[in-house]
Amino acid sequence: MITSFRFARHATVVSSLLVAALGTSIGLQQRHVAIQWRELEQNGARAAAKEAQRQRDALSVVTREKAALQSRLDELSAEKAAHGDRGEELRVLSSRAADVQSRLDGCTGASEAAWSPACLVAALSGGSIAGAQWEAALERAQRSVIRVRNRTCDGVATGSGFVYDRRTLVTNAHVVEGAKRLTLDTVDGRSLDVVVAQTATDEDIALVRTTATLPSSLPLAAKDAVPGDLVRALGFPLGGRFQSTQGRVIDLADGAEYEKGVPVLRSSVAIRPGNSGGPLINASGRVVGVLFAIDTMNGHALVIPVSRLRQVVNARLAAVKTTCSK
Repeated sequence: MITSFRFARHATVVSSLLVAALGTSIGLQQRHVAIQWRELEQNGARAAAKEAQRQRDALSVVTREKAALQSRLDELSAEKAAHGDRGEELRVLSSRAADVQSRLDGCTGASEAAWSPACLVAALSGGSIAGAQWEAALERAQRSVIRVRNRTCDGVATGSGFVYDRRTLVTNAHVVEGAKRLTLDTVDGRSLDVVVAQTATDEDIALVRTTATLPSSLPLAAKDAVPGDLVRALGFPLGGRFQSTQGRVIDLADGAEYEKGVPVLRSSVAIRPGNSGGPLINASGRVVGVLFAIDTMNGHALVIPVSRLRQVVNARLAAVKTTCSK
């Protein structure tokens, strides 16, 4: 009986120990699982953090690239705004260069008789590059060409002129003779009534200083044209609409033949009354002379060279007083 009791108590103690040991084991396993879970969570957080950082780095790179591209786009837009017209002209010239080259190849690749200065001149003057140059030159120059109407004591005289600077008009002296007020008509349809501040004349060149601001100016060529040069006459023949005619410089004649104290350019450009005072320009759109008359013997246009115009401008001749009281 005592033995059975002892055995029962011993079994109880052993069971208690086993339960305690099992509980400890379960507790250890739970802690291990908790540690593993925390490690997993930490690893996941680190991975998520790395992925987030990678995305931020990628976004930063994209942002910098986008900013660089936008900056370059802005630069190109500014260049286009500043040089768009000129760039378009250059593109036109480049696209048509092959055509003229083929014309030149036709001269140099043909027989020796065909390979002549006349063939080369024909190729260049008839080629599309020359046409594109003139188109661009006229686009710029015509804004500066003016129809001049002078209401004098004897009636209304009409002629042409061009803007030298924002308050100076170049024309012929016989166009503005006696003027106190002039009506100036631009190619785009504007009409300006201007007061003549002063007029300086020499060799039928008149520099008219106005009180009103004029349109954009027309630049002067650095030197006179020479025989054979392609030129265009710009103006308002018969006081009508703006016209341009093309021709060549024929020669430089003795001015005494035309009652001028300076040599006179003769050109094959077709002009009519009303062209007087208008500019003769080259393919660069620069003034090489001032039209003043027609040689009635052969129809050649008579032109005062730009070298003389420069002398008149630089001399700043004294103003010629007007005499009309109206």
